[in-house]
Amino acid sequence: MAHQYTDGAGYSPNLPQGAPPFGNCDMNSADGLTPLEFAAACGITTNEGWLMALTDDEQAELLSKVREIWDQLRGPNGAGWPQLGQNNQGQDLTPVDAIAAIKNDVEKLLPSTPKAES
Repeated sequence: MAHQYTDGAGYSPNLPQGAPPFGNCDMNSADGLTPLEFAAACGITTNEGWLMALTDDEQAELLSKVREIWDQLRGPNGAGWPQLGQNNQGQDLTPVDAIAAIKNDVEKLLPSTPKAES
């Protein structure tokens, strides 16, 4: 499944002879196996969730955007926005809370309409 092919002395010219920053060093080969296949062959389970399809930079970008959406929807520290007012318990409102409050206020201003008879 795998073998050591150099001790850093320059053997096996078709394979890497070392790894930065270490220079020439002991190297091993997992003949024809990807890193995940080699891990599985060694009995190591891997987490191959959908995020693994993203590069590290793409994962960081996604996390950044999710945090931005959270901040906009929930306010600083997830505690609502003071600009939107407070509820009966004195808690700052989120945009959803504020829209619901506006809806209730508008409904109070509108004349009630009779329900249609069935």
